[in-house]
Amino acid sequence: MLSDQLAPATFNKQVLALLPILRRVSPDGWDDETMRPLLATMPKVEKLKTDEKLPVELSRKDLSKLYQSVDAAALQSPASLSLSDRRQVWKAFVVMATLYGGRTNELRLMKWEQIDFDKRRVRIRQAKTGKVPDLWLHKVVMMHLRKIEFLTRCTGRVLGFSPGSRGHDRFYEDWHAIRQQAGFPTLEVRDLRETCASIYHGYSNAAEYVLGHRQTKVTTRHYVSARRL
Repeated sequence: MLSDQLAPATFNKQVLALLPILRRVSPDGWDDETMRPLLATMPKVEKLKTDEKLPVELSRKDLSKLYQSVDAAALQSPASLSLSDRRQVWKAFVVMATLYGGRTNELRLMKWEQIDFDKRRVRIRQAKTGKVPDLWLHKVVMMHLRKIEFLTRCTGRVLGFSPGSRGHDRFYEDWHAIRQQAGFPTLEVRDLRETCASIYHGYSNAAEYVLGHRQTKVTTRHYVSARRL
């Protein structure tokens, strides 16, 4: 059987590729009602994650090591800033990613209008759901943002990272340099989101609210059930 010979992800991709072909070659022009019985007979194969791709939950010691490694990394972005200023920006990113669990672009392209220092609020738009949770501006985050405000305010973006493809590439080159310096060569930005979920898990629905999840089981299954680095 095909599913017994191929890896789950490969099998699923082949099935998805076959469906439009079957629809075209059918003389009757298969519609969804025709395809449903065929799909029902196909084996359901789950896309399993390998252990290397499981989310990581960083301990306080790991987070401190990651934060401190920013000072020793050779950083390229934001390109308009000096190296010392870039390190301030990256420290702010690490802190915000850990405490708010924002996805990469939600934080990388975040605008200053989403920050309210007077009311101590921060609003991070969730890319997948469109939700904009009204979050407390943590004093540690405020301290870091105050340090970089005069550096990036002119760009309109909180962290000053460029929105284009070149800015995207430089961002990940810098992230690679930081994680290598920290001794975590496989650490992903997403792992800071997993760590955030673990921090708030157990406090009513705090983790779901901060991360923008509609269901608790999503947080528990995919974010909290993480392995330590």
